[in-house]
Amino acid sequence: MTKAKRYQERSDKLATFVNDEIDGTGRPALGVNQRQVGIWVLQATNMPAILVETGFINNPDDERYLNSEKGQQELAEAITAAVKRYKTLIENNNAATGGGTAAPEKPRDVKIIPPVFDNRPIKETKVIQVKSDKVKIELYDDGEIDKDIVSVSFNGSMVVESRTLAEKAYTFNVDLVPNKTNELVLYAENLGDIPPNTALMVITDGVNRYEVRLSADLKNNASIKFELKR
Repeated sequence: MTKAKRYQERSDKLATFVNDEIDGTGRPALGVNQRQVGIWVLQATNMPAILVETGFINNPDDERYLNSEKGQQELAEAITAAVKRYKTLIENNNAATGGGTAAPEKPRDVKIIPPVFDNRPIKETKVIQVKSDKVKIELYDDGEIDKDIVSVSFNGSMVVESRTLAEKAYTFNVDLVPNKTNELVLYAENLGDIPPNTALMVITDGVNRYEVRLSADLKNNASIKFELKR
């Protein structure tokens, strides 16, 4: 793949993240477009590059929003969130390309899921009963490896962000909260080469081992609900 082609694909991905995040603010998101005749300030950069149109000043509603502190803050936060998602995606892809088994995520501050994550309904839910409140999850691509990229939330917080699924497991742990419904949600960042986006989760609770297959797309999430039965 040429550098130009790779940069174009990465630019499209970054632009899609920005469009999703802006859509999550409730403002109209007009999609991602690639002009047949390029823009020089984008073509002349030796890296992925996008141009974000935040609105039009000849539109009174856009003008009021862009001039407001609320509008400026929302747009800045949406674009920042998209860049962070893109950075994580590239870092994860580079790690996968380099080979080896991905290490479990290190403990970090709780990260709240982006609004676009919640905008998709949950089409498929599976329920499993576990014996321990400490659960290990191994995340694989299910079936043929086709470059599926997913994010995963647990009880409203991000635990996996823009991870490319592979034959080798990506491992992370979750702690169940007693006396409540604990839910893990799978969010498809793309459809891979073979739609829909499919994931295999191997779940162990120290006693039992479960295999759960989930399928998500760009309109619907999928989830697992854990019931703690000691």
